[in-house]
Amino acid sequence: RCGAASPKMASKEIYLVTMKGDKSRPGLVSELTEAIGPHNVTILDIGQSEIHDMTSLGMLIEVGRDDSQKLFKDLVFLAHHLSIDVNFTPVSSPDYERWVRSQNKGRFTVTVLARRIQAGAFSRVTKVIADHSLNIDTIVRLSDCPSLRSSNMQNSRSALQLHISGRPRSVSSLREELFKISMEHEVDVAVQEDDVFRRNRRLILFDMDSTLIQCEVIDELAKHAGVGPQVAEITEAAMRGEIDFQESFRRRMRLLK
Repeated sequence: RCGAASPKMASKEIYLVTMKGDKSRPGLVSELTEAIGPHNVTILDIGQSEIHDMTSLGMLIEVGRDDSQKLFKDLVFLAHHLSIDVNFTPVSSPDYERWVRSQNKGRFTVTVLARRIQAGAFSRVTKVIADHSLNIDTIVRLSDCPSLRSSNMQNSRSALQLHISGRPRSVSSLREELFKISMEHEVDVAVQEDDVFRRNRRLILFDMDSTLIQCEVIDELAKHAGVGPQVAEITEAAMRGEIDFQESFRRRMRLLK
């Protein structure tokens, strides 16, 4: 997940370069890498994010001591030209190696889905993650930004993906605690191990009624058959656990016949 530093660390220096600007625009990364290219720079790690009209870009680089000052000068000039802020933070070789070792740990993906993600529910999700000594490395929005117009809010969906690292006390316990949050709030939370099998999945199996769609199909069929209230009453009793599913299904089918 990160580049290997040069074995000749004595003649090299490591820096974390961070850039922040008001708006993202095409070609930003291209111009940045073009500016550092002539200075024999090795990119050890890089990340970029955008929220609203603020863009942040971070790059961990290795550069020769003789080239660093000229590199900084070129980046400051570029930042001024692009109207963005740039900062340089030196990273010692021991700190870099410690950070590299810390990357070799378990990784998971937590997906949070809701019509609108409320801070209270999201706080509980992140609290469970923290209680398991897991670190949130990145948060990515999977959905479009929700519109606040009343006409669009009914059909809006919000989805966030959290990439977390560490070793939880128990994966099953982590899933159980997050599932409890799903039951208590209007939010769905899924936990997956972040490995090659997760990335290659292309098939999803889940319940249809009151899950993918917001109604019970058998109730809709009953309305067309003129027995809607009777079938709906049996459905509700079954969902409350008052009637065995097989028995409730037989009763509803008799009404539909």
